[in-house]
Amino acid sequence: MKNFHIINVINLLILITLFFIYTFEIHFFFLPFNTNLLIGIFTFLFVILYNIRKEQFFINVDYLYIIILYMLLIANSLVSLIYNGTQEFYLIKNSLLNVLVIFTAYFMVCILRKRYTFVSFELISNFYIIVILIQILLSILFFLKPEIYNNISTILSNDVFLDERIKELLNRRLVGLGTHFFGAGVIYSFTLLLIVAMVKRKSLFPKITFLYMIVYIIVFLCGMMTSRTTIIGFILSFPLLFLIDYKIGIKFIFVLTIVIVFIYFMFNDIKEKFESIIFFGFDLIINYIENGKLANSSLDGLKTMINFPDEIKTWLIGDGYLTHPINKSLYYKETDIGYNRLIYFFGIFGCLLYLSINIFISFLSYKKNCKEYKYFFIATFFLFLIVNLKGLASISWLLYPFLFVDHKKNNEIEK
Repeated sequence: MKNFHIINVINLLILITLFFIYTFEIHFFFLPFNTNLLIGIFTFLFVILYNIRKEQFFINVDYLYIIILYMLLIANSLVSLIYNGTQEFYLIKNSLLNVLVIFTAYFMVCILRKRYTFVSFELISNFYIIVILIQILLSILFFLKPEIYNNISTILSNDVFLDERIKELLNRRLVGLGTHFFGAGVIYSFTLLLIVAMVKRKSLFPKITFLYMIVYIIVFLCGMMTSRTTIIGFILSFPLLFLIDYKIGIKFIFVLTIVIVFIYFMFNDIKEKFESIIFFGFDLIINYIENGKLANSSLDGLKTMINFPDEIKTWLIGDGYLTHPINKSLYYKETDIGYNRLIYFFGIFGCLLYLSINIFISFLSYKKNCKEYKYFFIATFFLFLIVNLKGLASISWLLYPFLFVDHKKNNEIEK
């Protein structure tokens, strides 16, 4: 019996590690590629060999549509690159990665199914929430003890410029492993929406609902101190609490107020230590209280980046650049806005195709899950549209695991 429990704990730790690596796209220095890509390649080859052995080949038409859409995006990119004579291959590599990561998600769900018999929206969501909380704990630890991050980062494959920037910011904002800054804000925003979806499912169980509320507050506060993009997830998710049940929304405001007051009074002695990351995360609110203006460096910088092409040729086929042709650390046309960057790279049609892929994946995920989660998938659609006003982003890999839930079982639960 004791051995059985040990095996269960080991299996759980393996699953959590897999989800952590998958969610934050961890890349170890001793591996030639991103870990998600490697797992995806091996799973893809296994599926191909399995089907050859069975002398049949079957692929769900929905997944085939996703692959076709990415192939069209690659073709669109190649047209722009060839016409403009440029060598900006990021979106081509990213499209191939996204295709293979579908198989990575499939691999993870197969492991989950082996452990839990059937895979539901709730099961996947809870694993996401667990790894986010682990990342938050690591981020706080790195903030308090930067030398720990410096030691751990030696086994990760980071760009030298990025690694130096992270080390400079360790005392000013929370930094975790893998995905950083804007990308981390997208993940935290996605998690806030997930938690609200779970609150809807658990609304009949007050103790569990209260637990999710606490987790929501932790993710929001620490997410803001990691990336201010997290505010988008808060703006989208907070009204959903009232849409689910206005009583839950009122309870949430009450709990949030108590937590903030508790933190203010109980941690006053270490306020100076956390002052820098608190100001980073909530400078918009602090500036409004002190100066009566909703302003911060990020928002002000974003306003200067609104930049659209003057030439019809650029609107139609793009210039083939995402970054500055000479200095790759700078954005092309000095804009980081996702829509601008896509249009400048391969024109308006490529931009619409990029948007269509993510929208289709959101719709497909909704179709394969319980209808009671429709608000979550609608909200992820808006999350994707809004975050691309800030930077070039995708949420497709976060949605992939939901494509492989046990649809029949979920429908039985819904009934």
